[in-house]
Amino acid sequence: MQKFMKEIEVITLLSLMFLLTGCQKHESLQTNPEDQLAISIMTTRNGQKAGTFESDIYLFDIKTAKTKKIATVPYTSQYPLSVYDPQKKLLYYSSRLKGTHEDEVFVYDCRTKETRQLTDWCDVLNYMFIKEDKLYLAAMDTKKTIITSYWCDRETGKPTDLTWDHDLFVDYVTYNPLTKGLYCNLYSDRESYKRLNEPENGIRQRFYQIKPDGSFRLITEEKRKIIGSLVANSRKMLYIRKNTSVPNVPEMKGLKEQIIEVVSYDFQSKKKTVLSEKDKSLYRMGFIYLDKKGTTLYGLKKGQGLGDPDKLVSYDLKTHKEKILFRYPGTEGAINNACVVKK
Repeated sequence: MQKFMKEIEVITLLSLMFLLTGCQKHESLQTNPEDQLAISIMTTRNGQKAGTFESDIYLFDIKTAKTKKIATVPYTSQYPLSVYDPQKKLLYYSSRLKGTHEDEVFVYDCRTKETRQLTDWCDVLNYMFIKEDKLYLAAMDTKKTIITSYWCDRETGKPTDLTWDHDLFVDYVTYNPLTKGLYCNLYSDRESYKRLNEPENGIRQRFYQIKPDGSFRLITEEKRKIIGSLVANSRKMLYIRKNTSVPNVPEMKGLKEQIIEVVSYDFQSKKKTVLSEKDKSLYRMGFIYLDKKGTTLYGLKKGQGLGDPDKLVSYDLKTHKEKILFRYPGTEGAINNACVVKK
């Protein structure tokens, strides 16, 4: 009898262990992958020495809604740009070489406090994303006159030019580290010059997915439009479109009325939907990240003067409500750019 009872106890114990293990596995499967994400933010301000400027880099944790300062680097570039790798503790940022007008990519190791120059071929940098073992750069090298796409080796800085037509200017770029989706819109540089002084100066815009092998897949097009911002998840793409880049000014006669719209493009149905007037506050937002459900949009908003600093915000596309997540901490300075990274 005792042997039989012991066998029952053993079976019961094993059953409980199995159930607990099963529950733990189930819980791990239910983990929200977006909890892995953070937003790398770059701000600029006056430096400690007169006549100098510095950039502060912050990391906003999407899960905890907490922000921490990562590093401070000199601001010497034409356009300050950065992206932080939380896993390797490396900060990639733009900086101008002494005695030149060229911006290059530098790497700051937050553990060793050492800085090294990564590239030696850039001139202008507009976008920078960490895409697994390489950087994506929207840049202009010293031999070109327009912004094009490159893979950049994170160790050597060696570039791979992805552009097949060097008349196509890279306008907006967005990267989602969860879906690994990299999207951009391109337009003809020649066409933009032709229509520069026209009352309605929108041009043909082509939206592409940049695939892992560096090839471009056409997603959709817009005729005679100006694009204002761009973001995508696995289901859809959101972007701002305008018929002209010139805002409505009463003193300037003969101009077309500027029409601004936020467009949602569904990847599966290939249908475009214009968001309602309730979402017009998005016209002033620089899009950063669209969550996997497609209901929460993260972006940057410029301040409207003294007492209203630049800010990182989230926007609920269902309730049309905006929430401030991070404000520029100083009175004089700006948030220059931000992008989503994996923690």
